[in-house]
Amino acid sequence: MGFFDKIVGEVFDDALGFVEVPQPGVQAGRQPPVATTDPATNNVPPTAAPAQTSYDEVKSYLAAKAQQAYIKAFTKEPEYGAYGPPAPTFLQTEEGQKMIKFGIIGFIAWLFLVQG
Repeated sequence: MGFFDKIVGEVFDDALGFVEVPQPGVQAGRQPPVATTDPATNNVPPTAAPAQTSYDEVKSYLAAKAQQAYIKAFTKEPEYGAYGPPAPTFLQTEEGQKMIKFGIIGFIAWLFLVQG
């Protein structure tokens, strides 16, 4: 179980972002580069940019506009243009529906008479 525990532990440590503390006397791997700026120029605390301060306001405004557009798309009447709504096809008319029913009944009768 020791090898399996070691492999699983390393995978979880990598996935969770844990960093191993180097043991004394053991050579550590490559270290990330360190900033070498002069400390005298680093004494001003960072300030938030105007875009960062209004990010939440812009995000909520865009979310509200998207919601309004989504609702409007489903509540407005469809636009057909100058000629009005399209004419129904033959199968959408009452006569077409009667023909469909007659065809289904005829097919069932044919199955019972010929195949039965």
